[in-house]
Formats: sequence, C-alpha cells, structure tokens
Amino acid sequence: MENKTLWRGVILLLIIVSMLGPWAYDRIHVPAEYPCSPPNIRLYGDFCGMPMSWFSGFLLFAGDFFHILRQLITGSFTGRGGELLALVFMILPNLPLYRSLLLLKRKDPSRLQWFQLFAWGLCCIFPVFILVFQPNVSTLLLWGPWLYILVAICAVIAETVVIKSNTGRG
Repeated sequence: MENKTLWRGVILLLIIVSMLGPWAYDRIHVPAEYPCSPPNIRLYGDFCGMPMSWFSGFLLFAGDFFHILRQLITGSFTGRGGELLALVFMILPNLPLYRSLLLLKRKDPSRLQWFQLFAWGLCCIFPVFILVFQPNVSTLLLWGPWLYILVAICAVIAETVVIKSNTGRG
C-alpha cells in the first residue's frame, strides 16, 4: 500500500482530535428552575453537565493510579475495584496511539501489524462502553467516542490492506 506513513499520520491526528472532543459530562447539581450556563448543558432533572474530553477524564482517573497501586501492595485495597477496572479500560484507547507512533518510525514487521490490528479492535471497548452507559444523555452530543470508533474502523481496514499487500509480495 502506498503512503502508509501519510495515512497513519492522518489517523494519529484524527485520534488525537477525537480524544480532545467531549466523551462524557461532569455532572453538576443545578436545580431545575435555574438555567445551565454555557458550556454546561441540562442533562436531566437537577443536573447540568460540563463536557469532558478523554484526556481530562484520563487525568482524573490516572491521578488515583499510584494511590490504588499502593493500596494493592499494602493489602488495603477494598471496595475500589470499579475504579481500577475503569482505569484499565481508560488505558485501552492509548494502545493504538503509541503503536501508531512506533509504526511511523519503523518498518512493518508482520507481527507488529497484527498487534496493531488487535490493538485497534481492543481500543474500541472503552468508547462503546462510554456511549452505551451514559445515563439519560444524548450520545450524539458526545462526538469524541463516535469519531474515535469511526477512525478505528478506518484504521482496521487500512491495516488489513497493508497486511494483505505485504503477504501478496512475500
């Protein structure tokens, strides 16, 4: 496939743009009789929400990583399994980001291409989770995960074409 570096760079740029877009809402209690001031929007009942990017959400959860790790080591980790699971799921969208950076610099050994294909599939777990489990919120307003999934699908197709073209030559 021609111009692998170019389309991998474009995909990397689009992934970064999607991670800067809104992925969730930080809920703020505002009684229903008061309006929500921009950038907040009325989510439901007495709650407004401020759009939160993937990066800000990741930093919010990643701040607890070392605290959770210390609790795991000392044996005082209780009742925070959900936070640990959320942190693991939030790391998944990073996989293709790092792999794309590596593939921009290196040649394409076939096992790296297969890992990249697997990483693109795995990375969609968290965005789908976000879209399915946002309570009472129009998921169309959350364009970050939608763009991420669309780019991931395009990347899987492109990586498949690269793998097929490499096996056709070899």
